[in-house]
Amino acid sequence: MSACKNIWAHIFSSLRTMTLVRGQFSMLFKNYMPCPNNVAEGVIEKVKADKVI
Repeated sequence: MSACKNIWAHIFSSLRTMTLVRGQFSMLFKNYMPCPNNVAEGVIEKVKADKVI
């Protein structure tokens, strides 16, 4: 399980415990954050290297 999934599992479990399984939770997308150029370049290079034609 990824770290992100572990965090959300913990949050949902905590909310269920705090509300005695009667609470509701929802999320709404707000915005994207800019990606640093060095990260973007690394991802682009990896995709190009993995691409098989």
